[in-house]
Amino acid sequence: MTPIELAETGKGTTATVILSEEQANLLEESKFVDVTKGHAAGDWTITSKRGWVGSFSIGRHEFRVNPKITISRLLFLISYAKNPDGWLNDQVSVGTAEGVVSAVAQTLWRQVEAALLLGLLHGYREIEDSSMTMRGRLRLGDQLRRRFDQALPMEIHYDDFTSDIAENQLLLEAITRMLEVPGVDNNSRLRLEGLRRKFDNVRPLSRNEAPPTWQPGRLNQRYQPALELAQIILHTRSPEHAPGNLGVNGFMFNLEEVFEDFVARAVGDALRQRMAGSPIPTYEDRLDRGGKIKIELDMVWQVNAQPVVAVDAKYKTKQTNDNLFQMLAYCTALNIHQGHLIYADGPAPLRRYEVRHCSVELYVHALDLTASRQELLGRIDEIADTIVASMSRHEPTR
Repeated sequence: MTPIELAETGKGTTATVILSEEQANLLEESKFVDVTKGHAAGDWTITSKRGWVGSFSIGRHEFRVNPKITISRLLFLISYAKNPDGWLNDQVSVGTAEGVVSAVAQTLWRQVEAALLLGLLHGYREIEDSSMTMRGRLRLGDQLRRRFDQALPMEIHYDDFTSDIAENQLLLEAITRMLEVPGVDNNSRLRLEGLRRKFDNVRPLSRNEAPPTWQPGRLNQRYQPALELAQIILHTRSPEHAPGNLGVNGFMFNLEEVFEDFVARAVGDALRQRMAGSPIPTYEDRLDRGGKIKIELDMVWQVNAQPVVAVDAKYKTKQTNDNLFQMLAYCTALNIHQGHLIYADGPAPLRRYEVRHCSVELYVHALDLTASRQELLGRIDEIADTIVASMSRHEPTR
């Protein structure tokens, strides 16, 4: 099928297609797009939402939602939030015309091929089994509980040197995931299918099974870029509401979450180089004494276990007074003297507001996501410098 192209924002963000009532309702539930009934019977207008990019299909229709920023910039923001020194230090050589899904698929097979140059990684796994032959050691307690007076089979415990380890399970799951979604180019599909066959001795994860955890170390160093990408792939949105032609299958990134994660990581890392304390990403607390109103901030900087700076990212281009009022309430409840709102906007001057009758200062910053990486990270440094300068004027009193 020829994909229907949509843009995240701006011109060309709608398309009219024929859907059943059930399909239209399922697509609306996916939250990827807005769906409205057309004038003709069976016609539905699909409108892209700001912040959702990727590919999804329903029935015989495949949609591709392209980001306003370049795909290489999108992947940079995602990867930086996971690991600033990670797998995308170099620019990804893909264009917007190739689509987000193909860009990720191409990056995945390249990273996995590089990881497997020396073959599959092996490691030791603890195995508990029932066996007719002795291996490792006998689990005497289990033997007595389960067998009582029987000598065989034996309940044993041993370490097995195998390729069926967490790292390989993650890579296999990411490859399988990419092969299931719409929008993967033919070359990437062939490469990924060939790679999947290399994991024949690795147990695939069952449906709804949580991905295994892994720890970076010397032994899995060659796997680490591919593993970080695999984790990103497995955290994309893919609601499948129903079987067959009614189901919605998607591979979608939420750019609002991507931007929030990037800002929290980048500003936190910049502040580490400038002042004492530590960042607390995805900070939660309560506004009222009764604990009924939740405080949610993308990052809070703490000194001596006390919050002193509030940072909230907004994936929008327009500053609103509601955001300022919300930040003021949060700062008041947390006894913080400065709150910083960071918008995903083009170049704009820093705005600073001194709130009357209290010592709270509110700052509004803008990050131009279309700027070069150096300029973008330079702007993060400027935000960190502003925070440090404000701290010198308002030493926290506890």
